[in-house]
Amino acid sequence: MMGPSRHLRVAESLRREISNIIRSDLKDPRIGHLTVTRVEVTADLQFAKVYISTLDEGKQLEKDLTGLGHAGGYIRTLLKKRLIMKNIPLLDFQLDDSIEFNIKMDHILRASDREQNDADPHKDRE
Repeated sequence: MMGPSRHLRVAESLRREISNIIRSDLKDPRIGHLTVTRVEVTADLQFAKVYISTLDEGKQLEKDLTGLGHAGGYIRTLLKKRLIMKNIPLLDFQLDDSIEFNIKMDHILRASDREQNDADPHKDRE
């Protein structure tokens, strides 16, 4: 059985190498500017969810994900050459919307704070 620190090292190695491959080796015009934010691997290392973040929206975002899906086999081939692993996991590319979610939550919290300050007339007198 693999320890949690090794599991995390494998995920980080995959993240780093996939980022390098997307930036340097992929020539697919469908793929825009992407950032690999994290990789989650299953306990048996057979599958990996690769979370990407991008400023692209709408149709370009769809093109990014489609392009990555088609390039998955090629990316795995390059990973096999670059990483010392018995098996390279199958890659599933997912949009990482956590950054967008955090920005929305920040706006909601700031709006809530403004509303509370506006509703409390004694707040400024302290």
